[in-house]
Amino acid sequence: MFNKILIKSGSNVAERYLSIADVVDMMFYFNEVHVVISQFELKQLLAVFGEDIFYELITSKRLIAHLCDQHIGASKYGELDSVGLFRHNFRSFDELLFNFHKETTNDFKENKRFADRFSKVLSEYRYPKEINDSLYKDVENEDLLSKVTQVFIKQYYPNYRNVEDIHIKAVPSASSFMTFYKIGGNLRINELNEMHYQNGYSGAFGYSTILMALGETHMDCYLASELQAEMMVNQRWSEVYKLRINESIKQIDKTIDDIDHFHEMTANDYLSPGQSFVDGLITPKELVNSMNSDDSIKFREWLSKIPQGQPISGELYKAIQNQNSNKLWVKGIRTFAQIVTGSIPIVGSFVSGALTFLDGFAGDKIINGWQPSMFVNRVLTKDQFKK
Repeated sequence: MFNKILIKSGSNVAERYLSIADVVDMMFYFNEVHVVISQFELKQLLAVFGEDIFYELITSKRLIAHLCDQHIGASKYGELDSVGLFRHNFRSFDELLFNFHKETTNDFKENKRFADRFSKVLSEYRYPKEINDSLYKDVENEDLLSKVTQVFIKQYYPNYRNVEDIHIKAVPSASSFMTFYKIGGNLRINELNEMHYQNGYSGAFGYSTILMALGETHMDCYLASELQAEMMVNQRWSEVYKLRINESIKQIDKTIDDIDHFHEMTANDYLSPGQSFVDGLITPKELVNSMNSDDSIKFREWLSKIPQGQPISGELYKAIQNQNSNKLWVKGIRTFAQIVTGSIPIVGSFVSGALTFLDGFAGDKIINGWQPSMFVNRVLTKDQFKK
């Protein structure tokens, strides 16, 4: 568990940003945190962390940033629609980095220094040429296209009736550079256009956003599978991701619930490191020092050995119990572990007592060597994180 995670932004320009709190928090839990970035996300990361700290996060392998000059886009040609992978007009990633830096500093030497520095540490990523063909198969999958349309209509036009009866079909039309489709079905277009206007949306109803949802989720699931990573995705299309029944999506829901539960049971009175950083309670340098501390490194090593599906809090109790099973304080914590693992229902004041008891981890301090609760004491429950 907790080996790799991919954190994705959206494909639309308005959504090309990462949740910094999520990125930071996951760097404390996962061995590898992957982000795929264009110049939009690169600008955000540099603004948040600063050039030197961003560089240190990459070189210390706390953050694995894949620079990508491709993006999903929807196209229209008359009454025909399409979706595909487009590439920015740069000859190389060095040129992309040079021009990116030039936007803020018009100094050739500084631009070249920046490009040389980051071209050596940022990994490059490009989707294979065949990816468009697999995407077209999705568009031509009548059942999938209809279900994605149903999800889209429910989300953006909630007053539309009989959504479950929607059926959509895309008929391909040959083109010199990409496949376009004549898309039709039983949608009541006039009714949707009226709702479109009433909701304050610009233009008229069209299939381009539906195709973008199909394309974005297709690419993200492909990337997560290639990296063999769990994936945190753009919540805008959360229901579309579920249609794909992708293992990386199903697993991350369980993982995030596990992390939230662990934090609630061990550091409920404290903000997470990510939220503390976003709120300005710690500096970028303090953040890097904290996530690269011995306790954080050992905690991630310990997490990686937890069997798939086992709760962190339950494994914490086992780690304590295995070495000191005869100590009275360990026997006293058994009740708490039963709460964590679900053997006893969580109710009222009993939970409050369990939280208070765990806050100190008093008994754990007498163990020789490192224990995972040291991560809680020394990292998660620092005074500046206090709510």
